[in-house]
Amino acid sequence: MWDWLSKVTELKKMGEVFALVTITNCKGSSPRNSGAKIIIKPSGEFYGTIGGGRLEELVIEDSLKCLSEAISDSHKYGLCVRGNQCCGGTVDTFVEVFGLEPRLYLFGAGHVGQSVVNTLEGTPFVVHLVDDRPEWIDHENLSPFVVKHQKGWKTFIDEALWDRNLTYVAIMTHDHQLDLELVSAVIDKQAKYIGLIGSQTKWKKFQMELQKKDYNEDQIHRIKCPIGLPIGGKAPKEVAISVAGELLQRFHHG
Repeated sequence: MWDWLSKVTELKKMGEVFALVTITNCKGSSPRNSGAKIIIKPSGEFYGTIGGGRLEELVIEDSLKCLSEAISDSHKYGLCVRGNQCCGGTVDTFVEVFGLEPRLYLFGAGHVGQSVVNTLEGTPFVVHLVDDRPEWIDHENLSPFVVKHQKGWKTFIDEALWDRNLTYVAIMTHDHQLDLELVSAVIDKQAKYIGLIGSQTKWKKFQMELQKKDYNEDQIHRIKCPIGLPIGGKAPKEVAISVAGELLQRFHHG
């Protein structure tokens, strides 16, 4: 029996998108019993088997459709008709899609960054907090659900997974020059949302600097600054609520 659980754990740790297909019920003759599993990636690569043949081809086709539509779903296969097999039974499957949670890459573990992390606990977001300062990123009050990255931002950006539907970016470091470098580094990345903390004055200065770097208006307009919904308040928790609200609004309503 293959170790599907270890493979699921490995793929989830790598942040990969995949489908786990389980045979939930069998009637009559079938190539595998209930509980048999197969893992399928969007590329069509798969691990394990539910019996091979035309049945497995159909399961992979339907799983790829579930992955493209970002939905989990159940399917029924008649092995004599649709499955083109002589077993004469039916097989029910459930396709469970993993790895489609929105991920927030939050640069800066200062007071506002920590408040954003804690405010987003219990939401669909998986938060990756990036800061090379141990005294900030290891703060005892941070949510245990945050993924901490105590490394340089260039290394993180090179290693991160970028997706135009799943990746969100919030830049709120302790240094304006670092903020500008980060904006320049992510402005062309595949991301659904890129937000920058700061005032309108700061953003006007940043826009001039980005224009000097030959970024066009479409690229510059990808950046949301000031970040967050205009609900008022300047305390870290108040800013965090406005940022979390905007992120959730973008996730749920596009």
